[in-house]
Amino acid sequence: MTERSDPELQALYLRLYFDEDVSASIVENLRQRGFDVLSARDASRLHLDDDTQLRYT
Repeated sequence: MTERSDPELQALYLRLYFDEDVSASIVENLRQRGFDVLSARDASRLHLDDDTQLRYT
């Protein structure tokens, strides 16, 4: 979750990365709730194996 009103608190939150096994609607729902989410779809990293996805930064 990002804290938009206080940039100093942003370091307290995690950025989430989901592969294609997580539905786009879940990713969007989390974003609407303020979570910092990146999906494999957004990063053009579809159809990669789990080890490759885990190494992505």
